[in-house]
Amino acid sequence: MSYEKIIEKYRIDDICPEIDNELNGMFIDILGEDFELGIFSEQSPNNDDAFVVTVEITCEDATLNSDEIKQIQSSVEERLSHNLGKDWKVVQKKFDGIQLIFNEDLVS
Repeated sequence: MSYEKIIEKYRIDDICPEIDNELNGMFIDILGEDFELGIFSEQSPNNDDAFVVTVEITCEDATLNSDEIKQIQSSVEERLSHNLGKDWKVVQKKFDGIQLIFNEDLVS
């Protein structure tokens, strides 16, 4: 199944904004109140038939340590799997991870 078909069939582009809303409190705890956040799917840079979920954060007054980066990645992946329910096992085969961009720099 191609990247486009996975995104369409399993509504990945609809699930990403839900993840943003569900994890808003966690992001406030980590970053404070003043940040911009986008969570969206993209084709994997490593596999044309797979996808990554990109978390793009802009927050000039914050830094992220390695524990916070891991927390963000694991929380986003957990919400993705939860929202997909029984479809997660199928989608997981084409899931290439969480990509985190913080203040325009790729950190993972």
